[in-house]
Amino acid sequence: MPNPDPIQPRRRKNFRRSENRQLRKLIDRYLKLFHIGRTITSERNFDVLYDLIADQMKLVMNVERCSVFLAGPDRGE
Repeated sequence: MPNPDPIQPRRRKNFRRSENRQLRKLIDRYLKLFHIGRTITSERNFDVLYDLIADQMKLVMNVERCSVFLAGPDRGE
């Protein structure tokens, strides 16, 4: 039976393209986080590590500034 609404397939196609773009963005973000995690775990110098974390998180979160807070048992935090 032919489709009575010729616009319907076009809507589905546009929806799929939009959905694909959203999925690609999400996958790209997860890949960035994966690479950041790998880089962070390979760094042993804490001074470099804090800067690295801040720089990479700014990229992932698409912000201009961020802070890194340290918590530990010696500070009661």
